[in-house]
Parts: sequence; C-alpha cells; structure tokens
Amino acid sequence: AITLEGDGFLYNMARIVAGTLLQVGVGCRSASSVEQVLAAADRVAAGPTAPAAGLCLEHVEYERPWGGERGASRGEAAGQDDVVVDEAS
Repeated sequence: AITLEGDGFLYNMARIVAGTLLQVGVGCRSASSVEQVLAAADRVAAGPTAPAAGLCLEHVEYERPWGGERGASRGEAAGQDDVVVDEAS
C-alpha cells in the first residue's frame, strides 16, 4: 500500500508518485533516486503515471472553520460531513 499525506496535491500527483514507486519495486529505479526526483521538482525526472485503477481515497482530514471535531473517514458520520467519498469498485 502507498499512503500519501499532504495539504494539497497537483493533478495526477498521487498517480505519478505511485508509478515512480512501482518502478522502484520492480527494480527499474533505485530507492535513492526517489529523493532526487523530489528534489528536482521536475515531472520529467519522475516515473510514469500509474493507471487510476486500484487507487482510492481512504480518508480525508480537515479542520472545520467553525471548530468541532477534525476528520472524516469512510463510513463515519454519514450525511453529516461536507466531504463525500464515492468509491467505484
């Protein structure tokens, strides 16, 4: 499993990270090259964009502007949060 955490993501960023890490996993790229890819901040240095199949949003955590509890997970407080996760399986 690949877990990404951040306060924002660029278009296809999660898929590009997944594709780069898959290259490490199959031996096409060294693990140390991932640090170089991130430092380069250049899309060309990264691996291929992984297909969307199999990637899914598991958890969204946010701070409500009016206070209250943080976070919204799949299945928690259905219909009470303003973040909806729709998974296609």
